[in-house]
Amino acid sequence: MEEKLKPFEFNLKTKTRFGEGISANLGKYLKEFDFKKIGIIVDPAIYDSPVGKKILDSINNEGFEAVKIWKYDLDFEPDYEALERVRKIFVDEKKKPQVDCFVGIGGGSVMDFAKGMSTLATNPGPALSYRGFPTNLNPTLPTSSGVIVASSISSSEEPSHITSSITFASGNTS
Repeated sequence: MEEKLKPFEFNLKTKTRFGEGISANLGKYLKEFDFKKIGIIVDPAIYDSPVGKKILDSINNEGFEAVKIWKYDLDFEPDYEALERVRKIFVDEKKKPQVDCFVGIGGGSVMDFAKGMSTLATNPGPALSYRGFPTNLNPTLPTSSGVIVASSISSSEEPSHITSSITFASGNTS
């Protein structure tokens, strides 16, 4: 007799807001989660746009303890070398995170970078050591499970910590 799959349930700790003007209230939404120090990875085209200004103003006007912003400066997918370089903006010399969440504002590469930074902020090893599906990670800072602002409706960033990054030495992505 064939054994049937028993029904099961799982829940993702994800809150999704969708609609015109939602991103202009991002600061208020971050307050709802009780975040105090915000790390932002933002696409430079969005940063310099009226929409980007509204989003960043909504964060800056909420009176957070700290807001640290890095404009994505790569011409392509995130790479491990860039993750190491940018880590210094969000993590101090004692490997202590200087933010308590990450916001990715942009397309897939920006979101992947924000997720990568959320892992590096709480895990002291070299970025390349977390390639693939690492085990024994410290919990990441909220990002994909916290906040992602997609720049288009076709962005397919799922709520996970998995990211795509390039290894320049080999040219491989993982």
